[in-house]
Amino acid sequence: DQFFGEEHANAVAARALLEDFKKTVDQMQKHLDVVVRSEAKLATLTASEEIRVVEAEGKEAIKARKDLLVTMGEMRARAEALKEERLVLDVMQQCIDDYTNAPASLTKAAAQELAADATRKYKSPLFNRQKVLLADIKKHKKDFLAKKASE
Repeated sequence: DQFFGEEHANAVAARALLEDFKKTVDQMQKHLDVVVRSEAKLATLTASEEIRVVEAEGKEAIKARKDLLVTMGEMRARAEALKEERLVLDVMQQCIDDYTNAPASLTKAAAQELAADATRKYKSPLFNRQKVLLADIKKHKKDFLAKKASE
């Protein structure tokens, strides 16, 4: 990658941050899908089988949530470094809170509602911000090249 100025670099970094966060939302949804499938599976198992499944999937759920918190911490640090993107931290944090506060026992309909909310309230606004950043990236690159050509 060429360097087209600090504003360009910041816009590229902000866009990458938002893309990573959208991927994190997708990962959270996959985690909830596993929880919902587990609930359905538990209804058909004997007590001893149920205990083994709950233990295994409980460990997986705990690991997924810990990984999510680490990822969120990394994203927060990246966003804090980008002055213009600090506002998206609130959106990102609300999304994480919605997923981490989801009940341990979710119906398929509740999981689908959470996914729809995530798309409508979180992913869509961040996608729109990414479009603005892409336009900024192109503008900064064009301005930088024009300035270099005039020197």
